[in-house]
Amino acid sequence: MKHFLYGFILLFLMCQQAKAQVSLYKILQGKTDGEKLDYLVRLPARDKVSEQEFILKVLENIKAKAEKENNFYSLTKIEIIKGSLDYSIKRYDKAIPAFNDLLDNSKLLTTDDSVYVLFFLKNSYVCIRNAAKALEIHKSLLAIHKRGKIKDNNMLNPPLSVIYMQMELFEEAIRELKQEFRLRQESGAVTQLELAQFYNNVGVYYNRNEKYDSAYANFVRAGEIVKKGLLNAHKNDDNMQFFNALIDGNLGSVLTKQRKYKEAIPLIKRDIFWSLNTMNIESAANAYCGVAECYCRLGQHDRARKAIDSAFVLYKGINSSSLLNAHKINGEVYQAAKNYKMAAEEFAYYIRRKDSVTQADRQIQMVNDQVAFELDEKESQLKQQKLKIEEGQRALDNNKSDQIIMLIAIFATALISLILFVAYRNSTKKQRELEIKNEEISTKNTVIEHSLHEKEALIKEVHHRVKNNLQIISSLLRLQSSKQGDEHVQNMFDDSVKRIQSMALVHELLYKNKNLVSIPIHTYIQNLAEGLSVSYGLSNQISITVHSDAVQLDIDTTIPLGLIINELVTNSIKHAFDEKGGRVDVLFILKDGKHKLIVRDNGKGLPANFATLKETSLGMELVEALSEQIGACYTYSSENGSKFEFEF
Repeated sequence: MKHFLYGFILLFLMCQQAKAQVSLYKILQGKTDGEKLDYLVRLPARDKVSEQEFILKVLENIKAKAEKENNFYSLTKIEIIKGSLDYSIKRYDKAIPAFNDLLDNSKLLTTDDSVYVLFFLKNSYVCIRNAAKALEIHKSLLAIHKRGKIKDNNMLNPPLSVIYMQMELFEEAIRELKQEFRLRQESGAVTQLELAQFYNNVGVYYNRNEKYDSAYANFVRAGEIVKKGLLNAHKNDDNMQFFNALIDGNLGSVLTKQRKYKEAIPLIKRDIFWSLNTMNIESAANAYCGVAECYCRLGQHDRARKAIDSAFVLYKGINSSSLLNAHKINGEVYQAAKNYKMAAEEFAYYIRRKDSVTQADRQIQMVNDQVAFELDEKESQLKQQKLKIEEGQRALDNNKSDQIIMLIAIFATALISLILFVAYRNSTKKQRELEIKNEEISTKNTVIEHSLHEKEALIKEVHHRVKNNLQIISSLLRLQSSKQGDEHVQNMFDDSVKRIQSMALVHELLYKNKNLVSIPIHTYIQNLAEGLSVSYGLSNQISITVHSDAVQLDIDTTIPLGLIINELVTNSIKHAFDEKGGRVDVLFILKDGKHKLIVRDNGKGLPANFATLKETSLGMELVEALSEQIGACYTYSSENGSKFEFEF
């Protein structure tokens, strides 16, 4: 029966894919190559997955024509679509380098192209849970949005609250989630379903932040909205039933963490039923893990075993990050059933997959918490036994004679002494276990410290290799430039080479510097100026002078700053001087806690229509975007030459 069901699902998906491809063929029929590329860029991810083979055939046909015609615009669009296709089928190891290559080498032609690439790159980082990178790109998109150059607000998804949650900044995530909902309320009416989803999401965030009372209250409010109104209005809607069951499952999760296992089980089972009914396989597998944990805590080992086995059956064929947690619960089930060999294998597998220093620290903390929990449990049991003895003695005091009371007192004293002796022995044993654990922790800390030294060496090696790779890219671009007959294309390649060299210089300084996180800005600007002088073969007619205060900047500020200097100095060298030559000055000053960058020349000055020209200039658009990235305000003037001032 199971094989029949899998076969039926496969046949259904194949039919849907064939139907989608026929539909896409009709849509693209009669369109120009440019129109086809624009349509495919905006095609939703789920459609790209189902139409992958057909899309690749279309791209190959267009690429062959574009290469013959040297159509840079179409070739760039094809790279964007291929990267988005890799993203759609979850090949993030290919999508992320492709998108970074598009951005780093300035291959993009329009702001719209940049927005699409940033959108896909951000979501790729979100999917691999690199929230710091996703947040950085999200801020870049917000900067472009403030300039009014994002037409589709969906390009800002996922919202900031989701990114904060992945960074485990729970308070910020909850605050941002509430702010996002308030803005949605202000922009128009909010449906009951959206209101229920909001309370459910807030509950999830509070649950992650271990504020279980707040989480429980929000899940209850979400459930009331669904049960009192939405279920009656959507009686035959399985998705609504699934949403209702999902809220129950979330309530069950909170109750589990509050050790109310009996109350949690029926709620989580309802989640399992509707997850399976609506083919949400991963949700059902996760819920089975929750049921297994509850049965394990209640000592019902057979039921726990059936539940965790069901979870593993559902996990087959899907790539879920929850599978590792399932192995941990499986180990606990084996341990509770006293099958220590299988428990050890499961725990060993779980620990092996925890391969970072942070994860190792969490594992050590988990062990300490477990020991502390066991000590609390033992102490609680002793207190309960003592209370029972005291209650028994009070009952005997009311019904027995003095002689019997005396005997009971002697017996109780002996029993208490025995209990205290056993408690003392247990306490001594636990103390020894804690000492052993502390020794293990000390050993692990030594290993971690050694690992940190290794990682410092590795970081230096990474910077060295990044510099080498960037130099190889520069060489490849120069080689390609030499084969181009079009002078405009050669200039584009040359500009890209100089931008890459300005970034490679940062990694070279980091590799040579003992400080792996900051760069002496004077040395960097001086080396950058010398590199430009050599690159353009400047004679004594054009000189570049550098003055800089002794300032250390991080890599995230230095790279944009270097690109800005590269663009402005290059523009002065190319356009500012006649045959008599002149001087270009680069000044970097720290005053009153603010940095000031000045790039000026004594050339012809800026053209009268510069304000209009800079809107269409890729170089000036890059300067503007990089200024916003480092939070700099800039001004320009054209007296006795051109002058640009940046303050941040």
